[in-house]
Amino acid sequence: MPHRSNPAIIHRELTTLDLQPHMRVAEYGTGSGYSTELIARLVGPTGKVTSLDIDAYLTRWANVIHHERGLDNVHCYTADGTTGFRQRAPYHRTVAWCTPPLLPQAWTDQVADGGLIVPRCRSPTCPT
Repeated sequence: MPHRSNPAIIHRELTTLDLQPHMRVAEYGTGSGYSTELIARLVGPTGKVTSLDIDAYLTRWANVIHHERGLDNVHCYTADGTTGFRQRAPYHRTVAWCTPPLLPQAWTDQVADGGLIVPRCRSPTCPT
């Protein structure tokens, strides 16, 4: 079931990513597409955002919203994020809103040299 992320968490993760214009970003967990849009605006029209979610409805809906808002640098795909998305790699930044217990090898294989992976904290002591 989709849920809404806490805006404070989204802000914290996006700040940690230190996004710059022209960056290529992988996002795992498209959700409503809200964070995807923020990322797309931060990397600008020359950046590229690839967002994956296992829910086909969410990715279709997010693609429609992004298209309506003129965000041509975003593409949402229905896929299992644990395998990454090699077709649009390498990524300067990777953010995961739904992180598996172990960091997938595909994510480290697909991050650019000097890139950064920001997984969602899964510890019971993390703020929600």
